[in-house]
Formats: sequence, structure tokens, C-alpha cells
Amino acid sequence: MNLVNFFITYFLFLLASSVTITAFFCVTRGGVEVMPDGSERRYGKILKGYYFFWFKEKGKIKTGYKDDELANAVHQMQEYYAEPITLAGDPFKSGGIAKFETSEGFLAVIPLIRHKLQMKFTIEEQYNGKVVVAAYAEEPDYVFPEWLRTVMAGCITCTPTVYGNIIFWGAVLFFKESVLYNSLFCYFSNEYAGIVVVWLAYWVSLAWLNTVLWNIYDK
Repeated sequence: MNLVNFFITYFLFLLASSVTITAFFCVTRGGVEVMPDGSERRYGKILKGYYFFWFKEKGKIKTGYKDDELANAVHQMQEYYAEPITLAGDPFKSGGIAKFETSEGFLAVIPLIRHKLQMKFTIEEQYNGKVVVAAYAEEPDYVFPEWLRTVMAGCITCTPTVYGNIIFWGAVLFFKESVLYNSLFCYFSNEYAGIVVVWLAYWVSLAWLNTVLWNIYDK
């Protein structure tokens, strides 16, 4: 009977924790929509500001297309631009091909290609009806490091690292005389070893259950 009580208490505690964390994750979702005039509009749930705080940007990082990636990008461009495009640079040096050359007509289709392929361009040189172009992509340069913003607001599976530990150790510290505490830990011959064992099982199980609940919600 004691073992049954343990598992019932454990699963109810796990479920209550997961529902709480997943609900908080749901109401803090946010995103950015590009408007027709090129401006950005934030949208999301009621507490979206929490998400945007952790994913605050301090600028953009430019990454240039080179070598095979540039060749692949040029191949994709030719769906929208029929003029010949020639790669420029040293093909025998890693990173040696970082530009391409084509006719000035390319300037007219840059907005279309930028929209379709999410690429950006800089005009390196322009002469005799030709242009030399470098292509690059931009990605956000965030204020907080990836591991921190992911754990705090970006990954439902990772949330037990912070929120799960707050709930678990809060229960251990503040509910020591409760039915919850006695049902979870008093059956172990060593109470402290029991806390560690239950904590590890809770941590792993919570990561899985959070993911399941989120996938059900997000369908």
C-alpha cells in the first residue's frame, strides 16, 4: 500500500508541475511579424514580454555565403533571374569564392530574391554594365547566451532545469511536514538519498511530460 501511495503522489506531483510549467510556457509565447512596409510587429500571448526579454537582440550578425553554399545560392537565384551568373574567386582556396558577377539587371530583382530566399546583398563593384555582388545572411545577436535564453523561455523540454527545480526544491523546503513530503520520501531508509533519487526521476520525467503536453496544445 505504501508503494501505491508513493507512485500516486509522485505522478500527481509530476502532473501538477508539468501543467503549471507548460501553462506558463504557453502564455509567454511571442513572435515577430514583418509588415508590408518592412517594419516589424510583435505579437503573442498575454505575457509575451517575458519571452521577448530573454530573446532581446543587441544587433545582427552577418554571415557571408562562400564556396559551395554560394554556388547553391546562385542556383536558387536563377529561378527568379535568367541572366548568367559567374562565381568570382579562387576555387582552390577554402572561402576563396565569396562573390559573383552578373549584369546590372540583377539590381532590379534583388528585392524579389531577398524576399524569396531570405538573402541580402552588397554591391562590391559596378562597371561596364556588370556588378560584382556578395551575398550574406543575417541572424540575431542576442543579449543573453543561447543556453540561458533557451532554458528560461525557448525550450519546453529544458524548462525543468529552472522551473522544475524551483517547484521540486520548494516542495522539499517548505512542505516538509506535509502529506506530499511524507508520501515521497519517508519510505526510503535514507531520507536524503530518497530525495536525490526522486529528484532525478522527477527531472527526467518532467522534461518528457512537458514536451508531450506542449505537443498536444500546439497541434
